Amino acid sequence: SDIPFAFGDISGWAVPVVSGQNYTLRPTVANDFQSIAITYATWPYVYEKHGWEHTHATPVSEYVQLHWPFNQWRNHFDAAGHRVSRRPQPSDRFGTFSMYLKPDMCSLFNLSNVTIDKCGPYVNETGWYLKKELEQQTQLPEPDGVLTTVLSMPVENTSGVYGPPSGHSVPQTLSQKFVARECPVGGCPTPAPPTDESGKRKWYWSEAEQ
Repeated sequence: SDIPFAFGDISGWAVPVVSGQNYTLRPTVANDFQSIAITYATWPYVYEKHGWEHTHATPVSEYVQLHWPFNQWRNHFDAAGHRVSRRPQPSDRFGTFSMYLKPDMCSLFNLSNVTIDKCGPYVNETGWYLKKELEQQTQLPEPDGVLTTVLSMPVENTSGVYGPPSGHSVPQTLSQKFVARECPVGGCPTPAPPTDESGKRKWYWSEAEQ
């Protein structure tokens, strides 16, 4: 369903969700985000009792899985959560995420043994070599992709105090922010040195011997 953008304190989209479900979040006007943030709720809403005296809601474990389609090349995404090379699961830590390029579009390309496993399955990054192979086959549309994350909030009752189980990190803000990156995790390759028309390397005054 269409959800309008909310200005003011939210400055975003307020999306009602049901715990344990999967949701695909897609803007009406197609665009590719540079960064995007999601907040599930407030800490007291999930980890504290609330309601009237006789109708207290006791905290229970919750999670949702979210999918963001994107259309332009992304090598990987940076975030505070754990990046994995598989589909995130409800048992993962809050904000665990991964991505994939759509298999039906990947299958149209003639890919090498080095890159074929990077196009289609969930990966933590697609890689520079895959980008180069896709760019060489200009007659085909570049594969679209999907970013997937799981917001997992397990609840443990310790002597009447509710909170995440030991060893399961959940941020107090119940938030996660993703930043799209086009270069590999290790950084973009260094460009080759400039050459003249004959193919010989050009030298500039700053590189020449004094």
